[in-house]
Formats: sequence, structure tokens, C-alpha cells
Amino acid sequence: MVHSLRKLRIKQKWNPEFFVNIKFYDLFGMWEKQMVDAAQWLMYADEFRNLPPHERVAIFKTVWAVWRRFERYTMTAKMFGQRCYDEQVC
Repeated sequence: MVHSLRKLRIKQKWNPEFFVNIKFYDLFGMWEKQMVDAAQWLMYADEFRNLPPHERVAIFKTVWAVWRRFERYTMTAKMFGQRCYDEQVC
């Protein structure tokens, strides 16, 4: 799963756009992409792949709730490093 996470992060933009305002509707496209990434990450685990579909969906829903926030915080800290604390970029 570490390999999968590294593979997903290769697509990460290292010159992010900063939004002052964003429409709620525009967030859906971003969330959809992040959902696909989370699902791909989970599918690298044999234990997850071998579960019945209804259990995979239930686990995905739980993981997605955490993934959405945690992955964004992790990548922000990786991109901006100490600036997260000094300038409160996060």
C-alpha cells in the first residue's frame, strides 16, 4: 500500500493554486478524483480486494471520510514544510 500511495502522489501538482473563493459545485470534481485515488489505494491490499463487494463499499465509506482530510493535510505539510507553522499556510 505504500507503493500505491507513492504512485498516487506522483500525480500531485507541486505548484498548487490558491483559491480565495470556490463554488461548492466545483468541489465535486476534486472530491471525485480523491475518491478514485482512495479506492485505488485500497485495492492494493489483498485483504480488501478479497472482501465481498458490500463490505468493500462499507469500508471505503469509512476510509474516505478520513482519507479526504488526512491526505490533504499530509501533502500540504510535505509541500510547504515549516511554512505551515510559520505562515499558517495549512
